[in-house]
Amino acid sequence: MTVNNANFDEKVKVRGCLNKVYGYPSFEVSMLNKKNYVQDGWFTQALSTDYYAYISVYSKGDDENAISSSS
Repeated sequence: MTVNNANFDEKVKVRGCLNKVYGYPSFEVSMLNKKNYVQDGWFTQALSTDYYAYISVYSKGDDENAISSSS
């Protein structure tokens, strides 16, 4: 019996994407940190990711700031 392991990285965007299928995923190559220095983004890190999963969030409400575990 062969067991295959795969590493998944789930990405979720809510700001401006609530109740929509996000058609253009982004890969963070670099970013400005809190001190305004450019640093490598998550996509350029040495990760053991095999697959990326992009998840769309749907809610009965339209306020992305009001999403909680109960709603």
